[in-house]
Amino acid sequence: MIVGPPPAGSVPPIVAPPAGVFVQAAPSAGQLIVPGSGQQTLTVPLLPTPATADTPVTVRSSDPAIASVVGSVVIPAGSQVATMTIATGTQGIAFLTMTAGAEVRELTVIVGTPPPATVPPIVAPPVQIDVAQ
Repeated sequence: MIVGPPPAGSVPPIVAPPAGVFVQAAPSAGQLIVPGSGQQTLTVPLLPTPATADTPVTVRSSDPAIASVVGSVVIPAGSQVATMTIATGTQGIAFLTMTAGAEVRELTVIVGTPPPATVPPIVAPPVQIDVAQ
């Protein structure tokens, strides 16, 4: 017990409950970059183990004017992936959040020219090397 002002260095730090909420983004399912409006069909891995029954996938778009999913999406029994058709429209970036059971993934869709620093540079090994003699 301390009576009066406590000696310097003897007071423990004050620990308070959090003042806000932090919402972590869903794990990434990758990026789809398309030059303009149209439709793209792709296969996205969503489940860590094969589905025991046909599993419906709910897809929510952050901006349906940029990207949305056409029709319903189902992961067939025995599979871990969903095949979906994505309709793209106006230029920009949209996030498609896919939920299958307890699994959530987010696909970034970029329509048009990607903004600087959005897409890392592509580095690929050479396809062929010709040596002149």
